[in-house]
Amino acid sequence: MVLRLARAVPAAGAIAGQVVDPTGAPVDRAYVSCQDSLVRTDRDGRFQILRGDGRDATLTAVAPGFLPAKQTIRKGADGWPGFLVMRLAGAALSIHGKVLAPDGAPIPRAQVWLANARYLGTVDDHILVVEEAVAGGTHGFLTSADGEGRFEFLGLLDQPYSLEAMDPRTLFVARSEPVPAGVDDVVLTMPKGRCASGSPESW
Repeated sequence: MVLRLARAVPAAGAIAGQVVDPTGAPVDRAYVSCQDSLVRTDRDGRFQILRGDGRDATLTAVAPGFLPAKQTIRKGADGWPGFLVMRLAGAALSIHGKVLAPDGAPIPRAQVWLANARYLGTVDDHILVVEEAVAGGTHGFLTSADGEGRFEFLGLLDQPYSLEAMDPRTLFVARSEPVPAGVDDVVLTMPKGRCASGSPESW
């Protein structure tokens, strides 16, 4: 008896594919998003995702530790293109830094967030950003500095990030210029007399 393995036929209107790591190995439980849809891959890295009306679809695949994969495809007369292979890029990046008071003293437990984190989808009423998924569910777009004012963001993309920090004692806010991912010496210094004026846009 000869067994032949076949790919499952995609559901009507669905886009089917597989997420692999940079070596070509399938990635289990990677996230794949398209418009308002968000799914996870099976143990073989395969997925099916529905796309609403329209001729173009942009898919993003995200998994812990890797830079995301992104593909834009076009719907033809016979439907969506065949089986897609989405290959994740290299290792994710990070940013490290510290939060200081105007006099240079560290601010313990300062709240620090990414003002331009990228939305991925919603999971059980939780807003999931790409950076959180790449970091493996830690940090995301919001973190707390340690007792010495030090902080880190993991799971970052190869792009600049705008950082903001709040002193929990005074509610003063510091904002950075765009910082390239990979920098490990960011310093956020609280300005004198500047208070928070509402929640950050990412919240």
